[in-house]
Amino acid sequence: MKRMPIFLIVLALVLSLAACAKAPSPAPSTEPTAAPTAVPSSEPTPDEPDAGLDRIPQSHEDIVLGSTNIVTARYVETVQAFRGDEYVYEVREELKGSAGGGPLHVITSGYVDLPSAMPVSGDDVILFLSGYDSVYQEHVLYILTDIAEDTEAERSLIASLCAGGAPDTAEDGRIFTRSDDIGDILEVTESIFFVRPEEVFVVGTQAPTTTYTCTVLSRLRGEPDIYEELGLPVDPESSEILIPFFNDTVTIGERYLVLLAEHHERSRIYTLSSPYSAMTQEEAALIPELRAILEEAGYDTPAGNTKLCCYSDSGRETSAEADGLLTPEQAASELAKMFMDGLCTESAERSFRVTEYRNLSVDVVRTTAMDEATRAIYFLSEDEIGRDKWIVEISVEYKYEGVKSPTGPSTGEWVDVLYQGSPVGFLMVRDGTDYSLRSRME
Repeated sequence: MKRMPIFLIVLALVLSLAACAKAPSPAPSTEPTAAPTAVPSSEPTPDEPDAGLDRIPQSHEDIVLGSTNIVTARYVETVQAFRGDEYVYEVREELKGSAGGGPLHVITSGYVDLPSAMPVSGDDVILFLSGYDSVYQEHVLYILTDIAEDTEAERSLIASLCAGGAPDTAEDGRIFTRSDDIGDILEVTESIFFVRPEEVFVVGTQAPTTTYTCTVLSRLRGEPDIYEELGLPVDPESSEILIPFFNDTVTIGERYLVLLAEHHERSRIYTLSSPYSAMTQEEAALIPELRAILEEAGYDTPAGNTKLCCYSDSGRETSAEADGLLTPEQAASELAKMFMDGLCTESAERSFRVTEYRNLSVDVVRTTAMDEATRAIYFLSEDEIGRDKWIVEISVEYKYEGVKSPTGPSTGEWVDVLYQGSPVGFLMVRDGTDYSLRSRME
């Protein structure tokens, strides 16, 4: 798990909008080049990595105290990344902070006056750095805030300023992981939403990502509460947030399950909790841990729809033989159609939608006509037994989109299973000329 310095929160927002990604970038150059030269101060643009920083060091002492990492290092090479040059340094000694081993990838900042020239490649130098890590990066980036020759005087100054409990401004921030293990990902996931990308908000210039305006279709974990924090009206059914996605991983208008990182900031931007945290519903259903979350949040079988269907005989033209009453079989057929039509509508409560159905038929048995063995098979309760109560079994073939149990992701083929396991059926009740039907699944 990684944490981001809180004093770079504004930087994090800018980089999220610019969408610095972990998606594969062009192969880095391996040809050594000269060490970077100083970058003169200039006005920031929204695409600069340090754009929006509200803490600009005013003195060398400020730089020492404000750096998350101070190291002696030796220049190795310059590599070309999506966002531009990254200068790779080999750490010789850590004077403040811990870089966790391995080479440092350093980028320069236009906000700090640097010396007119960098020391000659091959010399050890002292680098003053502000580390920034993000799920959208392949590795930690270190923003260069100053550079100095490795002298005893400089080391003594650093030691004196950092001694005695001098505050480290690199406070903890957002948590994420680069692991592809679902257990690790869920551990750092605060919110799980179904979202639909509606339009492009901004195309990343720092890395191959795109930020989309997304409608929150349903919430399996967490709440998109930023609207309330900003004092804006909240639609309890859906709201819009911004999510940076890796390029070519989502399509506008489609539905995706997203696992999102902890959200602190007063912003509409939500970030992925890992590089593997956006997927289709079909992909999510193939992962046992996510499938369990889907099943807990809503039903995943057609018979799991326990909404009441009602049909009335009032005003219906009938024959004299029928005495003006709808037969139970006719009522059950009409109610079964209503039930299947309901499954054809979009709903955030289930993991699938029926697209078409055919060959619908019903079997209807009055509960008072059942023997004790049949009642036991259906686990009928006393209040389900009566002259105006029937068990209805629906037989139908249908196609669907999404994922359902027990057949899993849709293959586009006709299926005929509404539920699996012991008989459950539907309970139909008559009240005068009105009939109602409800699935008996709990």
